[in-house]
Amino acid sequence: MESQPAGRSEEEAAAAAMEAQTDVDLLKRAWRNEKAAPEILHFEAGLVQRAREQIQLLV
Repeated sequence: MESQPAGRSEEEAAAAAMEAQTDVDLLKRAWRNEKAAPEILHFEAGLVQRAREQIQLLV
């Protein structure tokens, strides 16, 4: 069985993993939309911040 960080239940860990996957999909969509747009689109600050936090957890 995998150990969970202190204070985190299995449900919270599963929700975080699901959110991370969803954020990956959202980042891919934003990137494709930006690539195809004739002008610069709205900056997804919350999405980028969550992605940065996920990356920091891996480093």
